[in-house]
Amino acid sequence: MTFNDGIKFWVWVDPKYKSVRRAKKVITKMIPILGTLPEFLRRDIHVIAILKKGEGANADVLGGVITLHEKSFEMAEGYNEEVCLHEGAHTSVDDNLYNTAGWNRAVKADNKYISDYASDYSNGEDVAESFGAWFALKSGRLKNSDNKKITSAIPNRLALFDNLYSYDDADWFPISGKKSGRQYKTPTIRDYGDWYHC
Repeated sequence: MTFNDGIKFWVWVDPKYKSVRRAKKVITKMIPILGTLPEFLRRDIHVIAILKKGEGANADVLGGVITLHEKSFEMAEGYNEEVCLHEGAHTSVDDNLYNTAGWNRAVKADNKYISDYASDYSNGEDVAESFGAWFALKSGRLKNSDNKKITSAIPNRLALFDNLYSYDDADWFPISGKKSGRQYKTPTIRDYGDWYHC
């Protein structure tokens, strides 16, 4: 499949759907939400796997594989966007930050985490959780009280995201309305590896 800005990816749909028609129906329900994410969060996604059973989502950072469970998309409005943003951060932001001096300094200076999940799994979830909070701030849709909680909890992480992902330096389509013009190739098994067996 291809997003409007030319980013190409594969979609794998669980054989438990038992028909191409059902598979296409679930794809059209779930994939458009990913298309609303900025280009820089989608360009490292190589495969989207949709499973019929189970809940939640996860990302294989090295292979650029995001696994979505259909049941999760029956959750409250807004949840799906948050999940896709979080998993996109895993595939496109994690490798830029974990184990870098800048990230380690920001974490140490903040001395707090944005969520229990980030704190409990600080070596694998802190970036995605913090990035989600930063992105929510950028959206302008939060209440002032939420803005204050986020900016007081992780100001150094927020500043780091500002430096790395400003509108000038990152590809923000479709939010910016301007496509980057980058050329994307179709991912191959070298990109995503032998990632799933069923």
